[in-house]
Amino acid sequence: MQVHFLHRFLALCTGIVFAGLAYFACRSDVKLRSFARLTAVSLVLFAIQALIGAANIWTKATDIGQIAHLGTGTSSGSAFST
Repeated sequence: MQVHFLHRFLALCTGIVFAGLAYFACRSDVKLRSFARLTAVSLVLFAIQALIGAANIWTKATDIGQIAHLGTGTSSGSAFST
């Protein structure tokens, strides 16, 4: 149970960081437009991943749900790190 809580807490912290970066990038000058796009994409993918993760709990973690949750997590991390 503690691992699940830690996972949710770290996900919340990650979401706050993504939201802060997106806000900073959107409020900055024209030089950071590509950074703003990447943070927006990462934030959207993160939100989708969070919803899929919640759906995993509601549906008792089906295989396809777990694959989708991990896939969107990888995508959001990849989008942000490029």
